Amino acid sequence: NSPTTLNNTDYVWTGGASGDWGNPANWLTYNGASFSNTGSLPSPSNNVYIRVSGGGVCNSNTPNISTSVANCKNLNIESGQSLTMSNGQTLNVAGNWSNSGTFNAGNGTVVFTGAAQSLTGASAFYNVKFSGSGVKTVGSGTWSSSGVASSYTTGAEIGNGVTLKIGSGVTWNFDTYGLWGAATGSPKLQITGGTVKFLSDANLRSNTVIDMQLGNLYLRDDCHDCGVLLQSGGS
Repeated sequence: NSPTTLNNTDYVWTGGASGDWGNPANWLTYNGASFSNTGSLPSPSNNVYIRVSGGGVCNSNTPNISTSVANCKNLNIESGQSLTMSNGQTLNVAGNWSNSGTFNAGNGTVVFTGAAQSLTGASAFYNVKFSGSGVKTVGSGTWSSSGVASSYTTGAEIGNGVTLKIGSGVTWNFDTYGLWGAATGSPKLQITGGTVKFLSDANLRSNTVIDMQLGNLYLRDDCHDCGVLLQSGGS
């Protein structure tokens, strides 16, 4: 395992015991100079790396979030590596999302719990929730959500006081049950470029704001309780 780009308290996946994210034996912690197995799991304050180093693969088993809720700060899935979710489990991400490899969402839920967060490396989510606070900025590429994120039967949710920002070069496909905003407050979908597509019905509570500045918005079917559209540009 190479310490390149790593900081003190970062976790690196090894998969030495199994493919279970929830097994502490599968993780090494970097202390700023060397690695050790601390017998603990990543917390919301720890960056996680699923990585390749020195021409060899750091992990011997592919990580799977299947037995318990997982947590991390920044998540980094490096090129050639993968992360899988199953059994309806949840991954809480308090920092940024970086996917240069493969993310297999299964029937899992990813929750972005921090303040200002960035998402890079296009990914296909099953359920995804944007909670916490601030602006969640989506990087270029094609993204999607297709599952059932709550009792409101939607694959994606924006929390109270949260803005999901879709910019230039981004396509987000809201499939199956569309997108819900929080029941209270002012959840916002901000489109400053790129394309947002509702591939089925659009389900938006009346307090949800769509701030359309540039780009394209497609509605395929019905729009239920469709919130407030503020359009200063785009189509």
